[in-house]
Amino acid sequence: MVHFKPLFVALAAVSTVVARPPCRPDTTAPTMSATTTAEETTSTETSTTETYATETSTTIVSTTTTNDETFTTAAPTTTTTESDVSTTSTAPETTTSAPAPVCGVTGYFVPGHDMTYLYSPGYKLSAKECLEGCAAYSGCEVIAFYYTGSSIGRCEYFKGPLITDGEPTPYKWYDVGCLAEM
Repeated sequence: MVHFKPLFVALAAVSTVVARPPCRPDTTAPTMSATTTAEETTSTETSTTETYATETSTTIVSTTTTNDETFTTAAPTTTTTESDVSTTSTAPETTTSAPAPVCGVTGYFVPGHDMTYLYSPGYKLSAKECLEGCAAYSGCEVIAFYYTGSSIGRCEYFKGPLITDGEPTPYKWYDVGCLAEM
């Protein structure tokens, strides 16, 4: 009986094919459907120059399917818009003012400091008169003015930044810039 099994399977397959009616409609056939596709693409260009253009491009694609026939229609549309843009930038400004002059401080100048003695014009009536002489003297930046027991004071010219120890002394120190305030 083992020899007849393949023959039995073959006969069963043939009988299934023959038993089927010839004009029956097929319900598993593929069907066609209409499809519409729309595609939109937008592109924007931007530049850092004074003027830039913006371009927008749109493409519409539609597909229609009828009775196994396909028609494709492409309708490209391009729109260009220009806009004027002006850019303004300002650089930050830096203002540095000179330090205020040191006027009428007391003390001895600090040893080892870069203040250099220049000249002593002698006796002057006031610190203002001493400062006027300093302004006319080449290189003079600082004066030391002190009274010697009379109404006339002694004047000395110096060069360099004014730094004193702040101790109480008869000396009054002035930057040459103090002349404008007197």
